[in-house]
Amino acid sequence: MKVKQNRHSDEDKRHPFSWLKLWTFTGPGFLMSIAYLDPGNIESDLRSGAIAQYKLLWVLLSAHFLGFLLQRLSSRLGVVSARNMAEMAYEYYPKIPRIFLWMMIEIAIICSDMQEVIGTAIAFYLLSNGGIPLFIGVLITMLDTFTFLFLDTYGVRKLELVFAILISIMGGSFGYEGQRIIECGL
Repeated sequence: MKVKQNRHSDEDKRHPFSWLKLWTFTGPGFLMSIAYLDPGNIESDLRSGAIAQYKLLWVLLSAHFLGFLLQRLSSRLGVVSARNMAEMAYEYYPKIPRIFLWMMIEIAIICSDMQEVIGTAIAFYLLSNGGIPLFIGVLITMLDTFTFLFLDTYGVRKLELVFAILISIMGGSFGYEGQRIIECGL
């Protein structure tokens, strides 16, 4: 009588755990987590929570659920077809809807980035007590954007390292400020 081999033990022998493979996927995780530590997002979340208390919790829950669903669907699409959504749209849609989708995506990118550029320029203006005008703040923001694009082009790991350092600084700052608030009794 033949003994059945455990299927999982064969897979474990072929694909053992690898710290290198884990580190490969950790870098993009740093890039994605910057959105959760963005001070603008945290401030707006705290402000809306202070005003509306728990009345808007269902919006947060549904947004997280929809985000999870969309990320799962996009990862399935990538695993099954080895293509992203833009490549699939190019393959399946006629020319006019493709152009319309492309224009809508470009407008959405511009609108979402515009607030970041203006917000950063205002932050430079406020932090310098009016010493850096808004126009120069916008130019500084453009310069750091091109710096990140340069790092992304010539070494993804360098960009991931920069973001890991920025996340560490932001996390440490939030912890320090939180501790000061607790000590002051606010």
